[in-house]
Amino acid sequence: MTTPSFARLTDCSLRDAWPNEARDFTPWLVQNMGHLSDAVGLELEPGETEVAVQQFAADIVTTDAKTDSRVLIENQLEGSDHQHLGQIMTYLAGLEAKFVIWIAQNFDEAHRSAIRWLNDHTTDEFAFFAVRMRVVRIDNSPFAPVFEVLEKPNSWERALERRFSQAASELTRSREAFWNRYLERCPGLFRPTRYSNVWLPMSPDESILLSMYVGSAESGMFLRGAWGTDGKTLATFVSDHAETLDQAFGSNQSRREGHYYGCSMGVTLQERERWDELIDWMEERRRHYELVLKPLVNPGSIQHAG
Repeated sequence: MTTPSFARLTDCSLRDAWPNEARDFTPWLVQNMGHLSDAVGLELEPGETEVAVQQFAADIVTTDAKTDSRVLIENQLEGSDHQHLGQIMTYLAGLEAKFVIWIAQNFDEAHRSAIRWLNDHTTDEFAFFAVRMRVVRIDNSPFAPVFEVLEKPNSWERALERRFSQAASELTRSREAFWNRYLERCPGLFRPTRYSNVWLPMSPDESILLSMYVGSAESGMFLRGAWGTDGKTLATFVSDHAETLDQAFGSNQSRREGHYYGCSMGVTLQERERWDELIDWMEERRRHYELVLKPLVNPGSIQHAG
């Protein structure tokens, strides 16, 4: 019988994997949200980064696809501290988030107690998590992320299933059905999805994305920067081409920082009888964005085509 061989699992410094929190860890988390989703039991969509709240900026603001609830994620590559706890409370009020996920390398007992207190003294619609972030490897293997949930609401899994499973399943199925209907009309335009948004690149380097969304209050689209970036490339582009963009789309009316030249239609996900109407409108607008932006992001292609 062959004796199995074993290797040692070792913990690494978080900064070995992500030297800088804002430049490295936050973009990585946005692009790999499934790891955190599995740990906390939510279905987290890719989110916005560095969202302004008063004089601060929240690390990530996203949405739980199961419940359509806003989620605040605050990151620390060091141990938890009072400053971040205070910022979390500021963000909670300013962003109207229902779920808060605080990620840190380790947690002081006082901060864990604060999270427990919030879970015990707020209504069931709110949930607070303290998540310890680890990076491990076996010998010289690639880094592996580990999210350890240290604090969460009591009986969270049962509560989540009881409160949200039926409604969430219906919401997820409706979103998936809508985007599948869209793909029947426009095969290959984007990947099948069950989220509220799809994101289409509008520039060769994907620094400009068109985010199309279907919601419970309205549906529409807007321009945004690439995932995991601060959006400065798009902001500069918009500034440089403001006159042309204003003429094509009207003055910038987007309601959130980092979103530009949005438009919406008062047709919702629940109005299945109007889905084809909504898809017609979305596709007409998408082509318009593409037509306007193509010569701006890649002028040489127009000369070549001529």
